[in-house]
Amino acid sequence: MSTRAFAGAAALLLTSAPLAWADLTADQLWADWQATYGEFGIQISAGEESSGDTLTLNDLTVSMTNSGVSNEAVYGTIQLTNQADGTVRIDIPAEMNVSSVVEFEDERIEQSFVLTNEGLEMIAAQDGDIRSYVVAADSFGYRFDDVTSGESPDPIPLIAVMNGLNTTYSVDRGGETLGLTQEFAADELIIDADGAATESPFTVRYLAQELFGTGAGSFDGATMSALADGPGLADLGVDFEATFTHSGSDTTMTITTADGPVDLNSTSAGGEIFLELTPDGLTETFSSTDTNATVVVPQFPVPLTAAMDAFTAGFTVPVGVSEDPKSFALDLVLENLAIDDAIWSLFDPTGQLPRDPATVRLDLDGEALMTADIFGNPDAFASGPPGELQSLTLGDLTLSLAGADLNASGDLDFPSPDISRPVGTIQLAVDGAFMLIDRLVALGFLPPEQAGFAKGMATVVAQQVGEDKLESTIEFTETGGISANGLPLR
Repeated sequence: MSTRAFAGAAALLLTSAPLAWADLTADQLWADWQATYGEFGIQISAGEESSGDTLTLNDLTVSMTNSGVSNEAVYGTIQLTNQADGTVRIDIPAEMNVSSVVEFEDERIEQSFVLTNEGLEMIAAQDGDIRSYVVAADSFGYRFDDVTSGESPDPIPLIAVMNGLNTTYSVDRGGETLGLTQEFAADELIIDADGAATESPFTVRYLAQELFGTGAGSFDGATMSALADGPGLADLGVDFEATFTHSGSDTTMTITTADGPVDLNSTSAGGEIFLELTPDGLTETFSSTDTNATVVVPQFPVPLTAAMDAFTAGFTVPVGVSEDPKSFALDLVLENLAIDDAIWSLFDPTGQLPRDPATVRLDLDGEALMTADIFGNPDAFASGPPGELQSLTLGDLTLSLAGADLNASGDLDFPSPDISRPVGTIQLAVDGAFMLIDRLVALGFLPPEQAGFAKGMATVVAQQVGEDKLESTIEFTETGGISANGLPLR
């Protein structure tokens, strides 16, 4: 992990490290927080005042030093109150000013923000080995007043707030590993940024409704002390997955340019984020449904609009180093992407091309022998690729556009040590390619002689199975040869 990346990760840890477990009195809860943060190599301190059943923590400070990087975050006042039912109520003010400083090498990064809430209730409860934190709030948010951009000296106000928040976070210490579960819900999420003072003034607003999330997993407590040494993700012993969904979103953005304002509005009927972290890999997937976007640009007579039934983008990246191959994957889906006729008319004013919605699908996965930890070794890419490709499977490649369809699938193995000679086959099928070439010629995008050459080469390396349908089997042999439908290409 690079010094800068570690500084950012450490700063995040300071504001999001999990709360701890203890017998539920205010004094014991505070002592347990200190002990647990200490296991992470983090110091937490505060001025303590006791009055009756309430312990007040003033100027709560969280700090950490690692490999020449120091982090310190100073919070306001927190109160812990013993309740008659054996739980502990945690109170923070309606506005809590938080300031943080990260120092490394000759750099110093100062950041401040305000935690805001209305109607916040936070209760810590114990049930055997399970500690739960139950949080509810009419609103809970962050306000940043010192974010800057470019050479502009004036800050960009940034606000992120959740309304109707309800979440439960539980920690189970009853097993060999630490069990973690969380359930989260909110009526809406609002993010606002106002860059009126920047060189290119802008405003951004994002609204998501009916948010819901779940997370569950385990953490190997034996590795907690190793966090102070800055290990890679594979060393943390984390096995966790989480899913977050919303029932609709609306994004609006306005940018002022020299030619006039640019306005963007996009909506979706729903979306999902999936995250999984194991000692072998990191997986993230983003998806949305029924997306619509409209852009208004200066000097263009009509708004530019586009719509898409579904969008998905996801990946799996290997974590750590292993003697056995680890999986990787890449997924991409753009389903029924339809663009406005105004956009088509920019390059096809006479309507030569079919304007049916386009579809793109990519399903790619494989295995690689990882020789360097890309999430733990800052020099992982210094001497070349951090791993050795073992196999590649193209589950699906589909491209449907302008009346033509391309489909491909296949499997390749990459024998060591010369991975430049894969072994396997790829199946290709194309429908409507010749008609598309003719239309591109009619539009003047493709010279007739080049079009004729392309058609001729296509019939050489592919078999014509219909009026405008081609199929081909691309074979890669152990001797390094490549053939298309039996015709040697190399």
